[in-house]
Amino acid sequence: MAIEVILREAFELTRNMVFTNQKKRSNHYARFKSNFFKLNVENRTFSLKQIYSIRPGFQQMIARQFKRGLFKVFLEELQRQLGMGMGDRFNFIREFARYDLGDYPVFYLVPKLPVLAYVEEEFIAPRLNFGPYQLERIDAYEFYEMNIFGHAFLIPTHKNWHLNYDAYLANVNNYLSHEYKKMIPINAFEDVDFACEFMNSKGST
Repeated sequence: MAIEVILREAFELTRNMVFTNQKKRSNHYARFKSNFFKLNVENRTFSLKQIYSIRPGFQQMIARQFKRGLFKVFLEELQRQLGMGMGDRFNFIREFARYDLGDYPVFYLVPKLPVLAYVEEEFIAPRLNFGPYQLERIDAYEFYEMNIFGHAFLIPTHKNWHLNYDAYLANVNNYLSHEYKKMIPINAFEDVDFACEFMNSKGST
């Protein structure tokens, strides 16, 4: 199953949940018909179609494909924007994203407040941010915080990511604890709140 298909399915879920007004959705987006999910836009919920829900390990399989897709997007955008994506330091990402070799974590940052931070243009033509802050974190700690379709993910940019993990968290703890409830390693597709159900809550302090 192509990782591009999984990425599209995942983020189309969010796009359709955010733009719940049918007229507004039709201005920019074709009607989304998912291969894998049944959507209830009004209630902001979705579920796997039965043929997939009974398949053992399907949630874990598409989660792995999703993670590979995020690494692929990171490397392609780093190369497209800055010409920095071809270095040997990123060989492990190429091996994982292209050939499914190895296994590397992607962390989902769960928002603290019931607000999805985005501008509409990001849902039409998403673009990763490689500003000075992001590049500093990559150079110093080998981690990149990816904001895409209103969601925040943390991905390692070094094969031995665990060596800098604690130092990175110590450096950004105040910021992360202010913005997010917790950080979840993605193991199953349902670990990510693609339906933006957190927007129905009252938040947390």
